[in-house]
Amino acid sequence: QKFFYPHPLPPTSIDMIDDMYWTTPNTSLNKYNAFPFDEELCAKHTRDLILQEADQGNVVIVGRGAVVLLADHPNTLHVSIFAPQTYRLDTLIKRYGLSTQEAGRRLQTVDLYRAHFVKRHYQANQEDPSYHHLLINSGKIDIESATQIILETAENKQVHKTWLQTIGLLS
Repeated sequence: QKFFYPHPLPPTSIDMIDDMYWTTPNTSLNKYNAFPFDEELCAKHTRDLILQEADQGNVVIVGRGAVVLLADHPNTLHVSIFAPQTYRLDTLIKRYGLSTQEAGRRLQTVDLYRAHFVKRHYQANQEDPSYHHLLINSGKIDIESATQIILETAENKQVHKTWLQTIGLLS
């Protein structure tokens, strides 16, 4: 996120740790231009890393167009967790103490940049439901229930594949 556009939200402790690791110790430089950055090269490395991790298996990959990149990858479960705009706005306001207007602006910025990244690097719309096996509305389903649904779906998907392989319909 920090390399493709400015932080849309106040930094967290994880951001501060990232900053210590990724930026040079020269405090006179802005952390976003502390070293030459090549977006295309970074996107290529990101794609390579996603594919490498997916091939090794037993991994959860969040964002960066992975749902598009791994659309036809075997043994994957693509889940989209979304919420209505009002729920997302309320969450930002409560979590960061933002005004309604500022929360709306930041939410729109994040959504636009995420969509732009996938469109630019994968020529796709990651919001297209056909990329996903499962869509979960976190504004209506609590995290514990969503987790249970995802785990059960993953188990059933694996059983289904194993059964199809057993009867010879899948190699």
